[in-house]
Amino acid sequence: MSSLRSKLPVILPLLIGVGLLCGITRWQPLAPIIPLEHSLFLFPERFEPDSHFPDHGQLADFQVTPFLFTGEDKPRSLGSYVIDDETRDIIDLTPDKWAYLLDTIRRQNQGLLIITAPLSWSDASELALKTLDHQISQAPNLVIGLNAEFNHTAAPLPPFLTSSVIATTSDSDFQTLPQIDFLPLPPSINAPLFGISSVQGLPIENSSSKFKIPMLVRWADSILPTTHLAALIAAHQLTPADVIITSSGHLRLGPKGTILKIDHQGRALFPNSGNTTRSASELLITPSTATSSKILLAAQSPDFLALLETHLTQALTQTPSAQTPYTRWPLPMEIAALIILTLIIQTRRLWLIIPVIALLFAGSVFLNHWFLATPSLLLLTTFFLIPRPKPPLEQKKEDSPEKTPPAKPVETATKHPAKKVPTKAPKKASRKKSPPQKKKRR
Repeated sequence: MSSLRSKLPVILPLLIGVGLLCGITRWQPLAPIIPLEHSLFLFPERFEPDSHFPDHGQLADFQVTPFLFTGEDKPRSLGSYVIDDETRDIIDLTPDKWAYLLDTIRRQNQGLLIITAPLSWSDASELALKTLDHQISQAPNLVIGLNAEFNHTAAPLPPFLTSSVIATTSDSDFQTLPQIDFLPLPPSINAPLFGISSVQGLPIENSSSKFKIPMLVRWADSILPTTHLAALIAAHQLTPADVIITSSGHLRLGPKGTILKIDHQGRALFPNSGNTTRSASELLITPSTATSSKILLAAQSPDFLALLETHLTQALTQTPSAQTPYTRWPLPMEIAALIILTLIIQTRRLWLIIPVIALLFAGSVFLNHWFLATPSLLLLTTFFLIPRPKPPLEQKKEDSPEKTPPAKPVETATKHPAKKVPTKAPKKASRKKSPPQKKKRR
């Protein structure tokens, strides 16, 4: 029994650690540990959020695949065209003329088409609007931008924006996103996808080389894309429901599309220079020379919107490429590592324990493997909480008390009257006799 007690601090922590290894994916009460394990797993790509996105997949599989999203892709044919005075001299952009322009663009090619200004008229005829609506329905990769405001009202979301709402399933806090609740120029026609081109009063931060462009806005509890994000959705031929907003601050255009890093206000970094604009009159005069994908800008578009071509080109080249995934070690390897760790901590020497633990986890990451942290932490905690048995020498000393002389029996006065011990009288101090003095003779 004493031998089992002495081995208990070794056996019990090891059994607890092995039990957690075996039951973390098999026993339902241990399921909350799985997200904790993912949050404790440290690897180099986790600290490079601007260029890498870690895809954790199914959490119970314990596999993390880093995606590098700064790779190069084939250049795309994208051009910016301004609806300037020269364009208006050729064609008066009424609803029916807009229908004619869209028909000319559509017949030339079927690329991406982005109109950054709302198509809104207060006095248009119903027939002209139906003609324009028909042309819009023939252009699947079409985005129309809208201008918005925030007036602190509780206005409901307009029905025509319902199809542009982004579904949110992550635990991210969307309360810090820019808010809108009013459209000063509501569109006169419907479109497959709307984006918010600008929000009145919302400043766009601009540094020496970068814009911080909002990608998301909030109308009450609904999340809407800006024109930048809506253009990316259309370029990937996706729907807003395919947009993935991760808790790590990344926007994913589907599982294989563009990945963007955003901040807590839903903004992404884009360059503040790059592209040149052309007159939209070229689309009418020489349509064969136009690019396959087009951006139609208003004459007085803000700077960040005028650079939409550069921003889209950069984002569309950020096609993610999967790197070598990190996978969990096989169970026998994990158990062997726990046994080695148990033997090391028996020494109770921190200068040895800490380097071994660091080598165990760092070596696993270097080999693209994942050594679970919670079983090791539980093993260490249990080991130091269990009382340590004392060494055998100390135990023997405690078990064998010190030998003391037996106490003499105390004799009572009744049975054994005390004998009077004769005491010697104290010696009187002896006075030294002074030598006799001689008498003086007279």
